[in-house]
Amino acid sequence: MRNPYERAVSDYLYRTRNESNPPAFREHLAELHREAEAGKTKHDNWPMYTIDDHVAVDFVGRFENLDADFREAMTRVGLKDVALASEKRRDYPRPWQDYYGVDEKALVERLYRREIEYFGYGFDDSLAGGT
Repeated sequence: MRNPYERAVSDYLYRTRNESNPPAFREHLAELHREAEAGKTKHDNWPMYTIDDHVAVDFVGRFENLDADFREAMTRVGLKDVALASEKRRDYPRPWQDYYGVDEKALVERLYRREIEYFGYGFDDSLAGGT
């Protein structure tokens, strides 16, 4: 699991990386929302670890704690001394929070509502609590 607010910026930058004139972040989010509303695609990860809209796994690691949560997952399945091969991280052109205004926050909150609520993510603090 990854902070949905930060993940949305990462997704936007990845999808528009080769565009000479990319859409504004707000327009990108609005398009994702239209696709989700039309049932064309889901942009949240909720269906990956839920059944009938209930979390159906024993453990969901957090990107913010990638190394520690990976070790925890490996321990839970009985594997020891397994290292995480690499982390795919890149620097953003500016802090991810700078991409947001009120409209952008509202769009992300609609797209990722279940994950934000269940895992306790908040915008002002990358990890507000949760399970």
